[in-house]
Amino acid sequence: PGLVPTFATPVSSISGSTDRLSVQITNFDASYTYSGTSSIGTVSVNSSGLVVFSGITSGQTATATITTSRTHYQNASASVTATLTPIPIISYNSSDLNSLNTDTAVRDLSGRGNHAIRSATVQNSFDIVAGSGAWRFPGGTNAAGPYIDLPDLSTNTFSSGITVDFEADFGAITTSERIIDFGQSFGVVTNNFYIGRVNNTANLHAVITRSGAVFECRANDVIPASGLNRWTVMLNGSACVILRDGVEVARVSGSNFFLNANQTLVSNFIGRTNQTSIVQFEGQIRSLRMFSGTPTFSQIGEISYKTVSYNSNGGSTVTANTRGTSSGDLLLADAITRAGYTFTGWFDSTNTLTRTKIGDAGARYTPSSNIQLHAGWDANTLN
Repeated sequence: PGLVPTFATPVSSISGSTDRLSVQITNFDASYTYSGTSSIGTVSVNSSGLVVFSGITSGQTATATITTSRTHYQNASASVTATLTPIPIISYNSSDLNSLNTDTAVRDLSGRGNHAIRSATVQNSFDIVAGSGAWRFPGGTNAAGPYIDLPDLSTNTFSSGITVDFEADFGAITTSERIIDFGQSFGVVTNNFYIGRVNNTANLHAVITRSGAVFECRANDVIPASGLNRWTVMLNGSACVILRDGVEVARVSGSNFFLNANQTLVSNFIGRTNQTSIVQFEGQIRSLRMFSGTPTFSQIGEISYKTVSYNSNGGSTVTANTRGTSSGDLLLADAITRAGYTFTGWFDSTNTLTRTKIGDAGARYTPSSNIQLHAGWDANTLN
């Protein structure tokens, strides 16, 4: 008999600047010759048994059939179906320390290196709201308050469409304000893409300006007075769709929802606009991801957050600005005090016989689930 290939779980990754879909042959044997076909594009098998798909785009699902051959053995085949999971072009999340490098640096979690800069931060705080883990944007006249300055982006990256997925609390109605604004020059809005509040209303809109012409997609009366919501805006050459927490709130058909080709967007902001007369965003933004094309809501996937709470276990109150929500890493609460005792760290239980120490005060920690941590204490000895 021949060797029937078996496969590991398919993996979507970034190879250089290209998204790659691959799957490992788990019973690879170099004494066999491997060939393959794919329902979309082509596949190749390298010298270590890695099957690599070519000609497949983000969100597409393809079935590869891999055949083994060897002299004096029967040919044998097996198929594997895989989806190129959409990988963001940019991905920022204020709740995850991996997205924060310094007081001003905002690291791109997508793996593409599209790191950004946050301006006008409070020293050592990064202006994070402790409870939600979101960035705080206080508003104010344009460029006066904190905003995030993104790197240059090519419009050709979004030739198949553009999808923006973000979490924001717009707060009370004030006036026009922008979540994002991407353009070619500050003070000029003739070739821009922006998302924000429409004047002093509860309406959200996504707008593309192209050579001065304006193409708007609007969802009326959808912005609540408070609370973080997840917003997803999808635009391609035929329609614009807006979702709030996964529920469609607007759909506008039209062939004008695309960016001009062969352009470089160099004036790109989160929480600020390129239009000088409009104030900066006032509210909270916790995450922002941008995708090429229009992957489905389920393909984009939900960001998983974990909550860390604290039991002082007889000690003083944990500092109010301790961050308790994260999609990745956070810092454990600072040391607290208790008369007659020395603080020994944060533990997963108050049972001194079975507990596990999670970390010292201020240590970096990656919660795997919601957890309550308990202060540890050693009684001081009397001289």
